Amino acid sequence: MPGTPGQPFLIGEFQIYPSNITPDRETGIGSWTPEQVFNVFRQGRDKHGKTICPQMFWSVYRNLSDRDIWSIVAYLKASIKPVKNQVPENTTPQRTRPDCTALFQNLQPLPAYPGQNEIGVWRN
Repeated sequence: MPGTPGQPFLIGEFQIYPSNITPDRETGIGSWTPEQVFNVFRQGRDKHGKTICPQMFWSVYRNLSDRDIWSIVAYLKASIKPVKNQVPENTTPQRTRPDCTALFQNLQPLPAYPGQNEIGVWRN
């Protein structure tokens, strides 16, 4: 099944493996600072500044409020167990590797709506 550990998404000429976003220090995001993880969602770049498109359609997350992104960062860094899983390199045709961050650079983050997205709202 595509998207499960070790199985790539096959999209045309692209073969894209899901990243290990568990807090494993060797093969996941465990060695990343919270700010580096935040920047994946806000800027579409990994901890080395490399564009992550098309591997992650980060533009979907680009307009989340800072508060919402920090909530995702906290969840990824502290709430899930580390899984050691070395992910293979993605294969993307060289001609299709534009710097896609330029497409989204002028978008402004959406504001949070206090009271409507508090955790208590979702509890029974």
